[in-house]
Amino acid sequence: MDSIQNQSFSLVKLSKDVQRRIRFLATPKQAYKLQVAVGNEENHLGPTQFGLANPWFPHHSFVRENEKLVLKEFALTPYGVINQVVRMEKDTLIVINHEFDPSIMVETDVTDPIFDHIILEPYSINLENGFFTAKMLQKIATKSCRILKFNGHFLSYGVDLLTVLQSFPCCQKIKIGNLRYENWAQTFIEAGIVDMLNLWLYGDPGYIYSCTPLEVYMLCRAQQNDFKLELNVFTKTDVYFTVFHQSIGDFFVETNENDEDIVLTVVQVQFKVYYKFKVDEMDSDDTGEEDE
Repeated sequence: MDSIQNQSFSLVKLSKDVQRRIRFLATPKQAYKLQVAVGNEENHLGPTQFGLANPWFPHHSFVRENEKLVLKEFALTPYGVINQVVRMEKDTLIVINHEFDPSIMVETDVTDPIFDHIILEPYSINLENGFFTAKMLQKIATKSCRILKFNGHFLSYGVDLLTVLQSFPCCQKIKIGNLRYENWAQTFIEAGIVDMLNLWLYGDPGYIYSCTPLEVYMLCRAQQNDFKLELNVFTKTDVYFTVFHQSIGDFFVETNENDEDIVLTVVQVQFKVYYKFKVDEMDSDDTGEEDE
């Protein structure tokens, strides 16, 4: 039924009885999408299905009660901590537009009726603590997500980095723990991620340093002007870093932590190194005096 939202021109031409029957059979989420699709055109798809977005609750997560998947909302208020289960009545439709943690999900949950009552438009998604398959990512995929956190260790069912990035294409801040993808910079470029503010990567040196200097440079250049990339290496290693440091000299130069132009930060057990873009003669504002 979701596909009908793209065919509103034919939907409103159906008889009144058929439209009323469709409205009766539709889930709250389907009814909402149908009504959005027909817009202001005359129809018989009422009553209007409203989606409730509660600004008091900036965090939503799934939990299990008696082996049943339920949605919880959490907030810190002037009156204390509120942590409560959202009761899904027949016509309840929740719009999640703050932070969402689906980490408790399993693959069989993708067909759970609770999704008939949820519109996902979250600002932030946390995938750091669960095992996620391609079907699960497809279920929670959204263009509204601006902050994405996930752990490469828990994407072990044939889900590659490209699949993750294409599921959340508009992220501006991404944190990847336990990075397990080689050539990650090229994957970001291939996925068309070009509007980031921050990217944090944590992992072993074999993965962190698996990209070419040109790929890292191209990734950084494709982002916003104040983009920051931070590479965090788990183990103490000098060999990988030495090769990396020597090879990026064509694109980056080392600087200090107070430099406002820092683009790349490398964090290892024993030290932290800062880099900014190397300024070529063609990029310099100093064009010199004209020859007489």
